[in-house]
Amino acid sequence: MRKLVAVLAVALTAGAIALSADLFRLAGLSLYTEQYLSALLAIATPLVFLHIAADGTKGRDRVPWYDALAALAGFVAAAYLAWRFPRLSELVSRQPWDGLVIAGVLLALFLEGLRRTSGMALFITTLVFIALALFGADLPGEFAARSIPPARLAYYLVWDSSAILGIAIKIIATVVVVYVFFGQVLFKAGGAQFFTGVAIALMGRYRGGPAKIAIVGSSLFGSISGNIVSNVMTVGTVTIPLMKRAGFRPHLAAAIEACASTAGQITPPVMGIAAFIMAEFLQVPFYEVALAALIPAALFYIALFIQVDLEAAR
Repeated sequence: MRKLVAVLAVALTAGAIALSADLFRLAGLSLYTEQYLSALLAIATPLVFLHIAADGTKGRDRVPWYDALAALAGFVAAAYLAWRFPRLSELVSRQPWDGLVIAGVLLALFLEGLRRTSGMALFITTLVFIALALFGADLPGEFAARSIPPARLAYYLVWDSSAILGIAIKIIATVVVVYVFFGQVLFKAGGAQFFTGVAIALMGRYRGGPAKIAIVGSSLFGSISGNIVSNVMTVGTVTIPLMKRAGFRPHLAAAIEACASTAGQITPPVMGIAAFIMAEFLQVPFYEVALAALIPAALFYIALFIQVDLEAAR
């Protein structure tokens, strides 16, 4: 099963890179962008259910029958979405039965996949907004909104080009995956060790050196990863033991590393997916968003430096 997951992951990455480089059209395939995105969803949806268990555990050798069934259903439904999108996307008002079935299946799978990958908070938030769309007319006062029939809402969310197949997934498929891929290439080539070494050389001799090493190392690695968890796991494995040996309390060492890694989300040039979505919505070049984030990121790290220095002086 791990081999199948690896194959799907490689196929998803290769497909996203091909879409970003417009290789499909260069090969003579003239399709809607939403069809390409649906094809990627046909790979990504099974990947979630094969790799992540219902309790959120990642990586397993055996997949229960219900997850295998969900993976198969996700593949078939998303593939059907890719095949029939040009026709059924124009029938939102009619809502044909096959489009409704596919919409219902994909919505259920996407919500469960969201719960497994992002946790209950975002899952519940999404359900609240869906409930608002369904029962908005029953809410009091300023909370009231126009209610949308369930069938129409489900059909719209899946088949309309401004819903699930809208800007967010387009940016993920064409930009974010490519950035993350090349960030991982740099990481595998020794980029993390290089940044940690630079941080040690710059800050190792100063008061509170290990903590400042964590800040510099996390800022450098965060600038190419844009991912908090990978930042902590990569840089923290070196810096947290260093801080503990230097006399920092374990929980404080972990907190410093977590804070330093968190700012990687707003440290140019990569940052998080929100930066790409902002650039797309605002219709501005991405470098303008990156430049706007430069000052807040610098202020964040300066404040963290001051706090760490004061802590080391105690």
